[in-house]
This record gives sequence, C-alpha cells and structure tokens, in this order.
Amino acid sequence: MAAESRDSKALIVSSAFEELCQNYLGSADYYALCRSASVIYLTGLRKFASDELDFVRRFITLVDLAYETKTPIICLSSVPLFEVFSNIVPRKLHVEGQLKEVLGRQMTVKGEGGSSSSMMSTFIGEMEWSATGLAEASLATGGAGETDVGFAVGRAVSRLYEMGSRHYGVTD
Repeated sequence: MAAESRDSKALIVSSAFEELCQNYLGSADYYALCRSASVIYLTGLRKFASDELDFVRRFITLVDLAYETKTPIICLSSVPLFEVFSNIVPRKLHVEGQLKEVLGRQMTVKGEGGSSSSMMSTFIGEMEWSATGLAEASLATGGAGETDVGFAVGRAVSRLYEMGSRHYGVTD
C-alpha cells in the first residue's frame, strides 16, 4: 500500500485488492483508512470465485465504510464491475432493479452497534453483516447468508457507481 499526502487533509491511498481484502483486516481497519484518505485507488479487482465469500465480505465492508465517510474508491479491474460478483450472486439476481424484490428483505444500519462492532452494524433482515476480519468467520456462508449477500453486493455495486460520478461528495 502506498499513501501520499499533498497537505494534511488529503491522503491519497493506492493499494492492491489483495493487500486490503485478502488479509486479516476488518471494519475498524477500513474505517481508520477511510477517515484518513481523501481517495482510495484499488488495483487488482477481479471476478470473485464462488468460494471467496470472505474476500467479498471484506470488499463490501470497505465499500460501505468508504461510502459512509464520503471517501471515493476508484477501482482498476480486469473485468467490468457487473462481472466482478457474477460467481457470487445467483444469475436470477443479475437483473437490474430486481434485487430487492427477489430477496424481499430490507437493510438497516443500527448506530449502537451489534455483536461485532461498537460503532455501527449493518443488518440485512435480522442477520448482522459482520466484518470481523477473521478467517472462516463470515456470515456470508451457509443458509440465509448466501441469499443475503446478493443484497449487499447490489448495494456495493450501486455505491461504487455513485462514487464514480462527477457529483459524488459535492455539497452545495
């Protein structure tokens, strides 16, 4: 990971996907990074394999925290963004605008935190979306978690597209 600061408030971070999302990092690490950075350039994003749900969870957590802190993430990927998650989200969920209707769940963020966070936690239905940074500690594996990941993927893709717009982060 490389970081450059042109002034005290403008840390520019450049990192490989492997460094940020395939290591044992969690929401506290991503939150600190996003609070410090004015922009994050992420290289090496690729199409996830179906058994890489921990990496998917970490990437989604990074995107969520960047979005909440208004820190844009600019991705360099070997495939178009809509293909990055194609092995993770069932094919029937790829139809634009149908994600929420198919899943029939609502996402909420609770400010008081949950079992893995003292700051805030994201809940999909009644299930907490955890970012512990621990191997094999993913709520995205097994049962409802595999269905719920589709909603989180849709949210992440939407947020990345929004971060790429020229109006992102602009205030009146």
